[in-house]
Amino acid sequence: MKRSSKIAIWVIAVVVIIAGAAWFVHQDSQAPTKETQKSSQVKKARQKKAESKSAATKATSKQSSSASSSSSAAGSSAVASVAKAAPQQLDQVKANAGGTYSDITATAKGDSTVVYTMTLAKALDKNTDKSALKTVLVKALLPAINQARKTQPGVVLKVVLKNPDSTEVVNDVISQQDIDEEVQ
Repeated sequence: MKRSSKIAIWVIAVVVIIAGAAWFVHQDSQAPTKETQKSSQVKKARQKKAESKSAATKATSKQSSSASSSSSAAGSSAVASVAKAAPQQLDQVKANAGGTYSDITATAKGDSTVVYTMTLAKALDKNTDKSALKTVLVKALLPAINQARKTQPGVVLKVVLKNPDSTEVVNDVISQQDIDEEVQ
């Protein structure tokens, strides 16, 4: 081989090695750190929760409007049976809460919604974090929620928390994500 060919091959080899090293360094600098991954996971979870709430609200409003315009006896009776079966579990929830609630009821609304209404024994502070409160309510209602889902798959569950004077503190749909967060 000619000397110029050997030099050209060496130059090309060095360029390839340098380019490969530069690519590797670039990829390594682009890799997220554990903190970045955690923060992006938290952001994604918050975004999913917001999307879930939005979807649940839309589903509830669609179901409310369709329930008022047409009624299905089969769906209505299934939801009514869920509400009728709830008192036993709700009495247990009330007993476990140690006097926190003066009353807990389950009511069928329309063809596919069960509303759990929980009345507090003592009024809450106006500055109470409502999202944290919803988490506590879902956790407390989990046995009743699981039974409702077994009895009537696809049932929409809603929780209403009231102060003793009947002012609403929380009025929210319980999403699958809310339930999943409590199971984990």
